[in-house]
Amino acid sequence: MVFQSTIPVAIGLSFTEWRFTQAEYINLLSTVAMSLILLISIRKRKSLPARALLAGGAFYLFYIVRVFLIR
Repeated sequence: MVFQSTIPVAIGLSFTEWRFTQAEYINLLSTVAMSLILLISIRKRKSLPARALLAGGAFYLFYIVRVFLIR
């Protein structure tokens, strides 16, 4: 199962044309920002606090609004 979910995907991604628009860069930056918030929060407190999860929900809400309303 691991082979089927990693190797063919890696081959497919290597032959994909990568041209990002501004929308994809916004998605990328917001994903990295949320990941950093979670990483810093876990490193500081040695646990995953509810505030960090709520921040993740806010980023997810931003994404949904941007995809369906702003485009």
